[in-house]
Amino acid sequence: MKNGFSLYDTHTHIGAARHSGRTFTAEQMLAVMDRTGVDRTLLIPFPVVEDFRAEHDLIARAVKQYPDRFAGAACLPPFIALEEFQGEVKRCREELGFVALKLQPMYHGINPLSARHDFFFEAALANHLPVIVHTGAGAPLALPSLYIMTARKFPELRIVLGHAGGGIYTGEAIVAATVCPNIYIEVSTIAPHHLMEVLHHIPSSRIMAGSDLPESMESEMAKALTLPISDEAKRDVSWNTAQRLFHGEIKVLVHPHRDEMRRRFGPRICQQWCPLGVLVQNQGEGAGETDLQCVDADLTVALHTMAIARGKQRAGRPDGQKQR
Repeated sequence: MKNGFSLYDTHTHIGAARHSGRTFTAEQMLAVMDRTGVDRTLLIPFPVVEDFRAEHDLIARAVKQYPDRFAGAACLPPFIALEEFQGEVKRCREELGFVALKLQPMYHGINPLSARHDFFFEAALANHLPVIVHTGAGAPLALPSLYIMTARKFPELRIVLGHAGGGIYTGEAIVAATVCPNIYIEVSTIAPHHLMEVLHHIPSSRIMAGSDLPESMESEMAKALTLPISDEAKRDVSWNTAQRLFHGEIKVLVHPHRDEMRRRFGPRICQQWCPLGVLVQNQGEGAGETDLQCVDADLTVALHTMAIARGKQRAGRPDGQKQR
């Protein structure tokens, strides 16, 4: 915790990286977290490793030993045998309790525009895992704009644009998240003025902090806290968004979803933005109308930002205000 704000670092790595020679342990990560006031981190394997299963098991042991401090994400080479890829993603979710799947276009070679590569996103969807995509360095496959089509093709899949396009492509990340309510933005490596630009266009409930590297943790996790934004926005970026996305803190609203949406905004908006589900509302500080989301029938996974805010933007707000 820092200055009264809980901190969730949604982009860290432990293990051994073949491409860079970096090594980092869970104990070293805890020491950095304690020194910088970070309460929880999402542990992700490095993108190029000797044995991805061993790296997943390493993270799983850390999560088991420190469940309140760590969460785990999977990262593995996609072009192994399809059954092997699907099986490992499933193992990471069901046996290891991981909460996300990482895509590193610079090393994985996944083209989100190719139907042949849909298997990656389908595996995440089948296991109720958000996909965290490295964006920025590694273009063109790491361009944030490429994931607009993926987000629209799989509207129930939640996609996190890691590094917010890396500064040079932050505008693309903003556009992608503006037109796709199931796209979130993680803001490690971008400058504070870039973060202000993101916050100007995208609700803070879809923005989250991250550090990427331990030597950046202190400055990255303090970045949002130093900006002239509301405490609610600071809590979203620093903790709430990640907690809601990765750990599903939602509650069901009992009134009928489709009837309500059709009554307020008409069938076209209802069908376009909420094709599947049931109204739910995020719990915790700052929960409100723009935090409403859709979930599937078994209420296990949030699909995308609720159409209440989006519908107001399309249908016109009665008070004449613009949706930011």
